[in-house]
Amino acid sequence: MEKVNLRIARILVLEKCSRINGSLKKRLMRAAAIFSAAALVSVCSAPAFPGVTVSGLPQWLVPNAQKSLNTIWDQMSPNLSMDTRKEMMTLVSGKLFRGYSVSSVKIDQDNLILHLQPSGKINWKVDLEIPSVNKVSEGWFRSDALIAQESIRGFLEDFPPDALTWADFTLQRKIDEVVDQHLTGWSAGTVVKVRDDATILEVSFSPAPPLVLAFDPMIDSTTIPYAFRSGLREDLLRDISSFTGLPVIWLQSHKIEFQKLVEERLSERNTVQNARATVDVEAYPDQIAQIQATVESRRYSLSAWLAVYIGADERYPEFGIHVGRIAQPFSGWDVELYGEFITKVDDIDVESRLGLRWSPLDNVWLGFEYVDPDDIVWYKILYSGSLKKPYFWWRHSAERQDHFALGWHLTQYLAIELLYDERYDEEWSIRLLNNL
Repeated sequence: MEKVNLRIARILVLEKCSRINGSLKKRLMRAAAIFSAAALVSVCSAPAFPGVTVSGLPQWLVPNAQKSLNTIWDQMSPNLSMDTRKEMMTLVSGKLFRGYSVSSVKIDQDNLILHLQPSGKINWKVDLEIPSVNKVSEGWFRSDALIAQESIRGFLEDFPPDALTWADFTLQRKIDEVVDQHLTGWSAGTVVKVRDDATILEVSFSPAPPLVLAFDPMIDSTTIPYAFRSGLREDLLRDISSFTGLPVIWLQSHKIEFQKLVEERLSERNTVQNARATVDVEAYPDQIAQIQATVESRRYSLSAWLAVYIGADERYPEFGIHVGRIAQPFSGWDVELYGEFITKVDDIDVESRLGLRWSPLDNVWLGFEYVDPDDIVWYKILYSGSLKKPYFWWRHSAERQDHFALGWHLTQYLAIELLYDERYDEEWSIRLLNNL
């Protein structure tokens, strides 16, 4: 068995040592034929013949073959007859295109048409070496590689192995085109093995930069507290760590499958299952790949916060907790019964808010709440923006007092609000919230 590695761009068929002298002789004969044709160059001003057309070769080989023959054709003396040209081009073609023989030469409107045919048996096998990747990526790769394998087999059907001595670069470019089309982001290395019954083309793969170096998942939720979301993020990082090192562009081509995988991994976690939560994922493959996951419970809501006021001396830091039970009496219309309990650091008094709200649109809530010990009903509108997007809420009491805020989630656990509260002398302030 003979073997040659073509990892860069070269394909050679190794021959046995006993064939070296014969190969050298053939190359010398080829060079002699070319020099003989070039020696016929003349300075006569007679018009040249139009050119040479090649048929019988695989289509991906025709441009290079015609370019070579037309170069020789143009160097011939225009005084030579077409019959003389035919004989010379037949001789040159037989020497240049090893693996093929000239089956016919025709003249059509002063064009020379050379038809070539394979001169030996053609029996190719194509084997692909699957790179070392995780089990999920291997499945994606095999699916892509199967299409590439069939394409390579297709254009090797009419290609004799002996032609590798002159068409190696062209074949490598053709293989690279197929790999780039079906396995974008991977580089192909090729090895040809010669056996008695077949010629085997082995194709190996290596990832091409840029590669995925790390993942940065963000878990967003309005119903699950940050402490639980932090655990989900750490678990997810472990689940997808084996996807580092993959080509960015190839992961991009499998973005939908990757997002589905992340959704499945998150949905398997106890936190998500116990909360009866739905998961929505958007991935952005890059060297530092971003993953934005939204996890929202359709049964329960739980959140806690610590707030600090800026620009309002009469207001103290506060701690609050929100507990809710969500139901869906109509399709697409969530209703929540909730309680909020807030206490300030300067005393231990607790303000209790018992409320009911419903969501006619995504991220929009309308409702009312009863506040104790003030014994006041407040009507409330809330738009709960996602991470790094603005949000808004407004409360209006039965005593015609307004309390509203425009906020922005700076991170998963930190938000800033521009706050207005008509119940205080210093109506405007800034509030920083640390979501717990």
